[in-house]
Amino acid sequence: MGKIVKKLRLMGDSGELEIEVLLDSGAGASLVRADVAESITSMISSRKVPCVFHGVNGEEALRSDRICHLVIEMKGKFLDGRFYLVDRMPREMILGVDFMQMWGIILDLRKEDYTVGVDPQAIEIA
Repeated sequence: MGKIVKKLRLMGDSGELEIEVLLDSGAGASLVRADVAESITSMISSRKVPCVFHGVNGEEALRSDRICHLVIEMKGKFLDGRFYLVDRMPREMILGVDFMQMWGIILDLRKEDYTVGVDPQAIEIA
């Protein structure tokens, strides 16, 4: 497991921001702080059943009953994904394994950098 922090451009339907993003290979899901998402998108959906996230100690750490779709610019590529909104979180955004696997993102902990393995402009439909 590894963690890297990068400043990345985040885009929604009503604006964009440059924020600090934690790329965390130990996080199973991708999260965005609610105030950040609400400032750039109006397209937020409610979940009928909240999603509960647990910390390494097994205790409930965060809870989300809303999701949104956002675009992040990474290495010149515009990658979209689903994010759970959380009200209180020290980081503005956590990119988890769900997002990283979808886009083939590999962390290089020694260099504190990453690569993006999937080009969204080259996705084929069979």
